[in-house]
Amino acid sequence: MEAIREAAANGNEKEKGRLKQTLPAITPSACHSEGQTRSPENLEALTGFLQADIDIDKNPHLPDADTVKQALTQNPVIAFAALSTSGQGVWALIPIAYAESAFKRQFEQLKKDFEQTGINLDAVNGGNPQHLRLYSFDAEPYINPEAKTYTRIAPKPKPPQPQPD
Repeated sequence: MEAIREAAANGNEKEKGRLKQTLPAITPSACHSEGQTRSPENLEALTGFLQADIDIDKNPHLPDADTVKQALTQNPVIAFAALSTSGQGVWALIPIAYAESAFKRQFEQLKKDFEQTGINLDAVNGGNPQHLRLYSFDAEPYINPEAKTYTRIAPKPKPPQPQPD
């Protein structure tokens, strides 16, 4: 972990990427058949948690990951928040109400809600329940066993309208 964080701090993206490939990983939002790949046909169940990823490079107005983590402690829907693998971001778990029926739409609404507080979520990580979360270590993670379930949902996208000839 220290070697990855050192490579990240030194801007050595190639080495950081190489080292990250050696780490174990989980899918916090989904359970898959034992020993199987993360393909949709091996998906057994959703956990009811959505993962959010907040990178400092996409939030230049925030001084560091610890500041982000501290800000998340004020949000009642955050069940868990910790430093990311590189130490240059934070990942969080949010219990959601509609994992089975509206996972992606709940993530889209959560992104909008976070943007209103000045925090930009990674648009890629989180919207797919099968996204991996690499092992990371945080000596002082935030844990909230009383987190409120996030119930907001983005509207369904409108179907494309036929174009008049």
